Amino acid sequence: MRVQIDQLLSHKKRTMVKITKEATGYQVLKAAKIKVKKKVEDGKAFSEFQGMWLLKEKDMAMKERIQKVGLLDSLIAKKELLSKYEEALKKNSFKRCCLEKNSF
Repeated sequence: MRVQIDQLLSHKKRTMVKITKEATGYQVLKAAKIKVKKKVEDGKAFSEFQGMWLLKEKDMAMKERIQKVGLLDSLIAKKELLSKYEEALKKNSFKRCCLEKNSF
């Protein structure tokens, strides 16, 4: 009787170990698939962020350029005599505006 119980318990343990190994293998496979999918999703999110950042940089550069041109326009349009620093700013802004490749 004792031998039968030991054999039965031993068989149960082997079966449980086999089931556990199969379940673990399935879980490992599933985890690997999730990891690959997550990498792809992370890559998409990064490329979307990078695209948005490039647009933001271009937008900020354009706004800065418009601001400089507006300042130059206001200095040119001033009717009264300009102070020394305003005159220097006007000359410097005009030179930069003329030398830039992407002028309006």
